[in-house]
Amino acid sequence: MATIVLNGGPDNAPVYIPDSGHPPSWSGKSIYELTRMDLEAIANFSMDVAYELGKDDFLEDRPETPNPFHQRFLMGVPHSTFDTFYRRGQVLAVGSFSASLDFGLFGESAHGHQPAAVPV
Repeated sequence: MATIVLNGGPDNAPVYIPDSGHPPSWSGKSIYELTRMDLEAIANFSMDVAYELGKDDFLEDRPETPNPFHQRFLMGVPHSTFDTFYRRGQVLAVGSFSASLDFGLFGESAHGHQPAAVPV
């Protein structure tokens, strides 16, 4: 499982080690060292990884993953993006979990009703 080793501060990115073991280029960098590519990678991480974490935390009944970005790091953009996409992942997981409760083993719904017949 990927690990956030150290949360970021107002002037530095968090230290993040993915499953591959190769940290992203921005991991642990100061705001003064970040390149445009690093900023794009932080944005992608804040959306993609946060979304997956939110979904997986809910489905695997894990405690919420804390936001690794400081509220003032890069004017708060990575922090708010991470929060937004983490919540989106949770909402998707809640929806898929609820939908799975409505689908019975033999096609009946959770309420015991048979599905409507489909004309052939």
